[in-house]
Amino acid sequence: LESTALREEADRWCNKLGSSVVVMASRAEGDAKITVMVSKDLAGKKFHAGKLIGALASKVGGKGGGRPDFAQAGGKDPSAIPTMLAAVPEILRG
Repeated sequence: LESTALREEADRWCNKLGSSVVVMASRAEGDAKITVMVSKDLAGKKFHAGKLIGALASKVGGKGGGRPDFAQAGGKDPSAIPTMLAAVPEILRG
């Protein structure tokens, strides 16, 4: 999925789930694309999407940033997406 489609899908899931942190990733044009969305009640208080995306992007050879409620990143190693996604719970626990 492209970055815009990832954002739209993450937004749908965040709205559906309510209080949540949604992490989505895809391979696009040979790169990894990552989106993190944090529900308004958690954004900046318990979780910061911009900080989470930095930790996740480093696992796919990239970098990114964003606001407390939304962040996007890209990376050069899409084959590392499964490993990155597996690390999400540990990263959230801090």
